[in-house]
Amino acid sequence: DYATFGHSAGLPRHVVDPVTHISDLKRAITMLHQKSDELKIDKDRIALWGTSLGGGHVVSATLQLLQPTNINHNDRTTLDGEEEEGINIKAVVSQVPHLASGLESVSHTVASDPATYIPALCKMLGGMMKGALLHLLLGKPWYLPLHGLPGSAAAMQNSGDEEGYGSLCPPETRESGLWSNALTSDSGLRIMFYRPLDAISSFMKSNNKITKRRPPPPVLFVAAEGDTLCPAKYVERAADRIEGAEYVLLENAGHFDIYSGELLKEMLRHEIAFFKKHLL
Repeated sequence: DYATFGHSAGLPRHVVDPVTHISDLKRAITMLHQKSDELKIDKDRIALWGTSLGGGHVVSATLQLLQPTNINHNDRTTLDGEEEEGINIKAVVSQVPHLASGLESVSHTVASDPATYIPALCKMLGGMMKGALLHLLLGKPWYLPLHGLPGSAAAMQNSGDEEGYGSLCPPETRESGLWSNALTSDSGLRIMFYRPLDAISSFMKSNNKITKRRPPPPVLFVAAEGDTLCPAKYVERAADRIEGAEYVLLENAGHFDIYSGELLKEMLRHEIAFFKKHLL
């Protein structure tokens, strides 16, 4: 679970912060690398897998770890000792990933049905403004729905998002109190401007003879043809920009369709074959 979600600690609850997510991911990788003997794992065969928002995170974290020094003053991660020369990521699978900004996603959604989504956008912006005032005056968070029906104030409200996301959260999870359909209002602002595609472009344009960056590991991008949340065109664009990356397009599939049925089986066949190819 991300920090502040599910079994993970952190207050206030349900804060979506990509910078913190990536930092936590890098810390976990660093721990595996440093304690590989104790944990009896092969530190030279560490692979990353991420889906949706996490699909962008695994790519972002990998590119950061390939930089000549893993010190980022805007990040909580500082590697020392042998890790200063970088950690090897053997392979990466990025599944229906968030790669363009949330702002681009919202723009496409509004353009698809202005009568429904312009009022919804106003509701979202109103919730964000209310959250900012409550935080400023009382230090308290304000929450918006994470997923909902089209026209609501939810962060994810494209056709199918309510049913799709809801299907991934069984009733017992909700009843346990570990999950609620909410995210802090300021989370929306962070997602609006989180764009891993920019990091990919910047990394690939850099001259590795000057920056001493290492080449990226093999990456498999999996996109869903009908994905309105993380459109396939951005996934294909990322695959084109990373040297040697592989791209799989699941036809007649929406963002949440890939988590069950025949599409899940098809996707897993591609991903398992990819990991076997590069890890075994």
